[in-house]
Amino acid sequence: MTESDLIEFNLKLRAWAEKYIKWSPWHPIDGALLLSGLNPSNRWDTLKACDWGSLEHRAVSKLVSDAADSANMPIEEPKGAPLFNQLPVGEPEGARLFKSESRRRLRDVCTILEVWNDFCEGLLSDGTSVPTELRYDEFVGWWWEYGDDSPLRNSTYFDAFVELCQFPSKKNNNHTPFDLVRQAASRGAEARNSDTHKKHDLIMEIEKARDSARRSGADQYSAADVFPLLVEILRTGESRNATLVEFIEKKSLTYRKDGANTIMRFDSFARYLRKRRNHERAS
Repeated sequence: MTESDLIEFNLKLRAWAEKYIKWSPWHPIDGALLLSGLNPSNRWDTLKACDWGSLEHRAVSKLVSDAADSANMPIEEPKGAPLFNQLPVGEPEGARLFKSESRRRLRDVCTILEVWNDFCEGLLSDGTSVPTELRYDEFVGWWWEYGDDSPLRNSTYFDAFVELCQFPSKKNNNHTPFDLVRQAASRGAEARNSDTHKKHDLIMEIEKARDSARRSGADQYSAADVFPLLVEILRTGESRNATLVEFIEKKSLTYRKDGANTIMRFDSFARYLRKRRNHERAS
């Protein structure tokens, strides 16, 4: 995925998540689908009629598979959802769903609903009825609290809802904050429209490093402050597309992206930040 693809995906992701936040309250089945990156539809209504709290784990997987394989109900392309490797279009065979990204998403639905079933079992044991409607933040908060022992295969969509709910991020959260995405999109557009700024293909990582510098009280325009933070982002895997190959302090870093190694020199980076400072203060 290119930098522009990542920015576009995250912008669509926020719009998609905000749409379903307004759709609140959620049925827990719809919540499980949304946190897994799937659009709710009447295809899954059979799951809502199940006796949650009384099912075996293997029964949950079978129920999800049967719902995905609903007769005469072809899978339609999700409208407005930022989903790569989308569910097969117009193919009702459930087996086709359990491939690639679609397979991981359905397994995540099973994971969430297995935990939900256990949670409901506890409610019933205490004489409490099983809820059929929850505010979006209640359901996201429930999974935030109870999902640690059952990690999702793809937490992208859950992490997006976590940010919109303003819950603390989990340690393994690789989600890029939406404000940084908007900043990166803006910076990228400015750089493309200005002949005074060198184009960088690490714009998302640079903005994240500058944001870290700002939050720590350091100078976001100082290469001495920002360069090490950029190195750390590449070293620790926070970048989705680039990895650190070599770092020579105050001289250069080498990163690998799209199958090729690129050298970024410290002095060139310092000049880039000075140009950013001059441009932003003049705006």
